[in-house]
Amino acid sequence: MNSDFKYWWFRIVVSVILLMAGVMPVYCAMVGKQEVQGALDILDMELQHSDLYMQRRASKIDSVSDEMRKCAPYSSEQLRLIMELGDCYSGYLTDSALVSYWHGMQIADSIGERDMAMRLELKLISNLPVVGFIDDAVSRFERMNIDSLPPELRALAFESGRQMYSYIASFYGNYPDAYRKWNDKAVDMQKRLLEVIPKDTPQYLLNQGEYYYNDSVKITEVVET
Repeated sequence: MNSDFKYWWFRIVVSVILLMAGVMPVYCAMVGKQEVQGALDILDMELQHSDLYMQRRASKIDSVSDEMRKCAPYSSEQLRLIMELGDCYSGYLTDSALVSYWHGMQIADSIGERDMAMRLELKLISNLPVVGFIDDAVSRFERMNIDSLPPELRALAFESGRQMYSYIASFYGNYPDAYRKWNDKAVDMQKRLLEVIPKDTPQYLLNQGEYYYNDSVKITEVVET
């Protein structure tokens, strides 16, 4: 099992636990305690390996940085490595991720790589709220014409929008109206994402689980009010 698949599997397990915890109580009654405990055991095992995963990420950052020093400047290969470096930093050292994506955008624009520039900007957008640049992130994202993008970029746009709005919603946990506003946007982005990604992938299963969970929370809130 490669590391990317293990990452997606780990997140799927979390989504399954969320579903069993509060999304489908009728179906949950049909799930045995052994299945639930098995999922929790997998989650616990993965959490115990967190230090190892951090070491692997740091090692990957060093490896990609070494490759970048060897490749030709202002080239497609350099852009690929810059994006990979930003992805390594994302969720680990956000400031460094933003610097990588921004640097890549400038290079992509200068050599006419429009799709790569858009890809890097979308990744920049999804990380900006983490360091407090909410207005900049929303402004950049909402002025994009997503429907005009090619399919692959459209999927990335929905994923970036979902992540961006989710981060923003998390800042408003103590303010229900504001939280619902941003979380509703995140749920809508996830719904649109599910319409454009292949159904037989870990990414689809993850987003489907999260979408059902978030959508059920919305329904519960409406019923309670």
